[in-house]
Amino acid sequence: MQPRRDNKMAIAFTYRKDGKIVNCKYRDAQKHFWQEKHGQKIPYGLDDIKEARDIIIVEGEFDKLSLEEAGYRNCMSVPDGAPPKVSTKELPPVEQDKKYEFLWNAKEYYQQASRIYLATDADKAGQALAEELARRIGRERCWRVTWPRRSESTKELCKDANEVLIRFGQQALKEAIEGAELYPIQRLFRCQRLYGVTDAYYNCQLGTELGGSTGWAGLDELYQNGAMFHMPEDPPSRKRPREAVDIIALQHQRPLLINLCDLHQQAPAAGPGNVPHSVGTVSTGLRLAFEDEQVNSSIPSATRGDAASTLHFLTEDIASQLQKQKEELDQFVTAQADQLRQFLEEKRQRHLSMLSMIEESVLRQIREKDSEMEKINLRNRELEEQVKQLKLEACIWQSKAKHQEAMVIGSDRSAIIVPVSALEQFHDVLGHFVDITRTQGLAAASGANVCTVAAAHRRNEN
Repeated sequence: MQPRRDNKMAIAFTYRKDGKIVNCKYRDAQKHFWQEKHGQKIPYGLDDIKEARDIIIVEGEFDKLSLEEAGYRNCMSVPDGAPPKVSTKELPPVEQDKKYEFLWNAKEYYQQASRIYLATDADKAGQALAEELARRIGRERCWRVTWPRRSESTKELCKDANEVLIRFGQQALKEAIEGAELYPIQRLFRCQRLYGVTDAYYNCQLGTELGGSTGWAGLDELYQNGAMFHMPEDPPSRKRPREAVDIIALQHQRPLLINLCDLHQQAPAAGPGNVPHSVGTVSTGLRLAFEDEQVNSSIPSATRGDAASTLHFLTEDIASQLQKQKEELDQFVTAQADQLRQFLEEKRQRHLSMLSMIEESVLRQIREKDSEMEKINLRNRELEEQVKQLKLEACIWQSKAKHQEAMVIGSDRSAIIVPVSALEQFHDVLGHFVDITRTQGLAAASGANVCTVAAAHRRNEN
C-alpha cells in the first residue's frame, strides 16, 4: 500500500471485511483521493454494521468518523462519493451495476436492518446519492436525515455530518439523526394533505364535482359520479395511431385537474403538436395533481362507434391498475407493520432488560441492608449482654463494699488497741533483757529466753 503520493504524506483509510483488509483509500492535504488498484469494492466501516438493526449511510470517511464521535458506530460510508444527478434509466442488473457494486457486496450485512438512515451531503450530488441508494435498498426501509442550518440568519444547510460536528458539537449531530423522517415514497400522500380538498369536493365547493361532458349525451348518463377517464388504444394501430379514443372529451377551455397514473404508457414530451400529460390519465377533479401545474388538454372528438370499441377495455385495465396499486400499498403497509412490530418488540425487550437490571439492583441493595441490620442486631445483643454483666458485677462490688463497711463499723475497737499494748509489753520485756545482760553478764543473758524474761518481768511488777 502507498502512504505517499508525489512524495507527500497521505491519510490511509483501511477497508475491512470480517476483520481483514480488502482495500485501502488515501487522501492527501489537497483532498486528492486514490485507492488500491485491485481492492474489493465495499463500504468503509462494513464490519461496524454487522447484525445492526439500524444503519446509517454517509458520503465520506470523515462523516463516518464524525458519527462515531457522536456515539454511532453502526455507520458505513460509500467508497466513491456521489453521482452528479439521479439517473433517468431503469436500474441495471446487479452484475452490471458497477457504480454501486459496493452496495451489492454489502447486502448480506444490511438486508436484516429495519431502518436505514441516508445521511448524505446536503448538496445536489448528495441528494442524488440518497435517491440512488433508496432505489436499490427500498424506499420503505429508508429514513432521510436533514442537516441543521449553518446559522439562524441563513437558510443554507450544513453540508455533511463532519460540518455539523465541527460547528455545533455531538449533541446537534445526535439530534439530526434522531430527527430523521421517513423517506418520501413517490405518489404516496398523508391523509392530512387530502382532508381539505376532499371536504371541499364533498360539499361541492370546487365547482367541478360533476366533471365535464363527454360530448355524447348518452355516454354522459354513465358518468353521473363525475369521474373522468382517458383511455388510449392498446395495442396502438399502425394505420391509425391517433385512434386512441378519449372516452371523456373535456372542452378546450377546461384544464386537466389531476394526473393519478399512466395506465399504458408515459405521457409524450411537451413540444409542438404534443400536449403534456394528456394521454393515459385518470382524473377525479380533486385538484391533487402531483405536478404543481394545470395542463390544458386538447381532446379530439370521436364517434359513438369508437367509444363503444374502447368500453370493453375500461373495466379490465382500471381494475388491474387498481389491483397493482393495492398490492403495492399492501406491501408497504406490511413492511411498515413488520418494522413497527420489530421496533416495539425491541423496545419491549429493552424495557424488560432495564426492569430486570433495576429489580436485581434493588434486591441486591435489600440483601445488603438486611445483612447490615443482622449485624447491627447481633452487636446490639452483645452490648445488652455486656450491660447485664456489668450490672451484675456492679451489684457484687456494691454488696462487698457494704459488707466491708458493716464489718468495720460493727467490730470491737479493743481489737485495734490490743496490738498497741502488746507492743508496749514487748518493749518492757526487751528493756528487762537488756538490764539482765548489763547486771548478770552475757552468759546469763544467753541462757534466758523471752518466756523467762517475761516471767521475771512479771515478778518484778508484782
